[in-house]
Amino acid sequence: MTAQDHDCTTVTYVDDRNTVVKSLDATVSLVNSWRREAPRFGMKENESKLRIVPRGGAGKRQQFKQQLAAKLDCPESVVVDTHRILGVDFAGAADPDIPLVTGNARLDEADRRARRVALISQGRERMKTFLATSVAAVAQWGWWRREPRQELRKFAKIMRTGLRDASTTWSKYLRMIFLGHRLDGSFTTGFQAWSMLRGAYKVGCAKNWDLRGRAGTWLNRVNRWLKKLGWRDVGPWRWRHAELGDIFWDRESRDKDLHDHALRESWRKQCFSNFLAQDRRDATEAVAQAVQYDSDRLKAAIAAASEHGLHAAAVLGGGVVSDALFTVHCKEPLPHQCQWCFSHVVPGWDHQCWLCPCEAFSATRPAVPEDFMQRRFAWPRLNNKEYDAAVVRHVVHVRQALLSARWERRPRESDISINT
Repeated sequence: MTAQDHDCTTVTYVDDRNTVVKSLDATVSLVNSWRREAPRFGMKENESKLRIVPRGGAGKRQQFKQQLAAKLDCPESVVVDTHRILGVDFAGAADPDIPLVTGNARLDEADRRARRVALISQGRERMKTFLATSVAAVAQWGWWRREPRQELRKFAKIMRTGLRDASTTWSKYLRMIFLGHRLDGSFTTGFQAWSMLRGAYKVGCAKNWDLRGRAGTWLNRVNRWLKKLGWRDVGPWRWRHAELGDIFWDRESRDKDLHDHALRESWRKQCFSNFLAQDRRDATEAVAQAVQYDSDRLKAAIAAASEHGLHAAAVLGGGVVSDALFTVHCKEPLPHQCQWCFSHVVPGWDHQCWLCPCEAFSATRPAVPEDFMQRRFAWPRLNNKEYDAAVVRHVVHVRQALLSARWERRPRESDISINT
């Protein structure tokens, strides 16, 4: 489309027009063109719906507003920082200080839905499905041009509300893996931006590869998200991961499913790397034991969490408990004697789960694992399914026994957040 020698791109949805132009003069020309041409067809422009979103920083947007007022007869309210188009907020800059009204409204609606989901008495896996389809899908839609960094903190709180999850002992990043990529706001908002832009590329609407370095553009948003997952652009519409190879776009959408799987796998790898970098005793010990990411073991651990329930998922994700941990959380002196077997040792998880001779723990105990990840996290080794299952059942029994005893003697003023 051309308006007085100015090229522009227009998309029409029923009777709403959305147009992209490249300059102030093109903006003025386009508005005047519609004002002039509409009466020829017996129509009149509804200028109460006219909105103009200038690009650039706050200074440039203000300058545009002043220059437009000198060239175009329209109210000041016409020029805005952001506007909603088909449920997506489009802003003039990728500035977190610009409020995205629609996005924030979606978060409020997601919070309302999560509170309703929390009232449902269903298994954890079904709760996760409800959250992914009814809650997360609402909150995550439309963040295509910038990452919702501030909003993601609220999204994480919403997910905890929906799962009735107040535990503080899990690793944040292992918890992400066991909840799944659909409940991670950072991944899903980025993946939506990736998927939608890929669709635009397929039909020829995304052409300028050079925009990948320009802040505030759709491609730049996608490119920065991919970098966080370990991907680097190596050519037009092609990205490479050091361990997962290449993903690319073409008009035929070849290998689309494989590429999407590679993105999800890179997210799991990044979460695991983030766990190893945490300032946690179990993470430090894992690094000392030279633990590496193993997709097969992780897949088996996720299956075990799904099969054996919340206590299993907690241990698999680093959320172990012990009498020593309880006293630390209650800011009490660290005990140096196990109250179950009366041995003079600090009653930590490893002692109570694998060494304590008390029948409450030893009755279900299989042979002590030699592998660090199985001994500490109960992750299956995949060489003996029956033994792997026995280890998971045992850690579930131990965690339940410790928490039951904890509830029986818990002081009223103590911190109960670890008991969920």
